[in-house]
Amino acid sequence: MSSKKVSFEDMVKQLNEWQNEVNNFRNDGYVQEGYREKIVDLHERIVTIMSDMAPFTVTEPQEKKREAAVTVTVPGEAKIVYRGNPRDDD
Repeated sequence: MSSKKVSFEDMVKQLNEWQNEVNNFRNDGYVQEGYREKIVDLHERIVTIMSDMAPFTVTEPQEKKREAAVTVTVPGEAKIVYRGNPRDDD
């Protein structure tokens, strides 16, 4: 049985949907708490994954523009520079 790979955009969209359900006043406390638990569980898993990774620091540009570069420094390795796609619209 093959598993479907989920895109980053789909993951963020799902997380935003859960957050909306937590904040939706039409949902009763049990429903809100169910979505809140999903978000907390996901947070705990991400923290665990991040703690297993090599330490790194992210230096963001002063102005937040897509064209600006973001530098990631991993100890013992070269600096990695990510640049936004200049073709992206604002």
